[in-house]
Amino acid sequence: MAYYNVDTLLSELQRNSLQRTSQFRCKIPVENIGGFNNNLALRYPQAAQLLQKGLLCESTRTPSRQFETTTMSIYGYEEKFPTFTTYADIECTFMIPMTQDFAEEKTSLEVVELFHAWQNLIQPISSKNPSNGQTERGDMVLSFPIEYRLQDGMTLEQFDPYNAKRNNGLTDVGQGIFLDINGNFAGPAEDTEPAPTIVYRFRNVYPLTIEPMAVSWSSIDEYQKLVVTFAYSYWTSDNSSLYG
Repeated sequence: MAYYNVDTLLSELQRNSLQRTSQFRCKIPVENIGGFNNNLALRYPQAAQLLQKGLLCESTRTPSRQFETTTMSIYGYEEKFPTFTTYADIECTFMIPMTQDFAEEKTSLEVVELFHAWQNLIQPISSKNPSNGQTERGDMVLSFPIEYRLQDGMTLEQFDPYNAKRNNGLTDVGQGIFLDINGNFAGPAEDTEPAPTIVYRFRNVYPLTIEPMAVSWSSIDEYQKLVVTFAYSYWTSDNSSLYG
């Protein structure tokens, strides 16, 4: 009787690598948010650039799809039939860099400000008075979806950690990792960035919840993170196998 031993397993992994959870990049092109009042990319250019490149998302999840069903009794037994589709909201954890405000010669948290400003497009709780430039309470009227949703949506790309040209085995991991923690290509300089293994596109995206961020004197060595939960209408994929 043949047994599946460790050597066979390593040989299989060397020929067919496993997808690493860390090899991903999440892009949010905020300059494409619909509506005449969207100037987020102009007001927060550094944050918009970072989100577009996918350098800030520390963790997120792949999309889901679930059928809600109704149960019918037919010929003495019950059977479930799908009635509609639901999609779970996507939670993203972002690292918060300090950005330089060159106009006012100070540092700021543009990423945090951008997400709050995005929610303000949905329901303006504050606005600028054009006569004196002061911040005043907004009208609190909910906007039309076309004015705040990111129709082209958020993109989640995953990459293969195995570099067939450069990898000499499973122990040679240095040249087999394509992305660093900032989402930058980290392979050999003479190689080009590889194509993603799969690309998910979330359509009609907007920030549903912005979680509060803890601040504490006891957390001196920790960096701040921002958790944002996004709602979306549906998702698609560039992987043609999903379509039969």
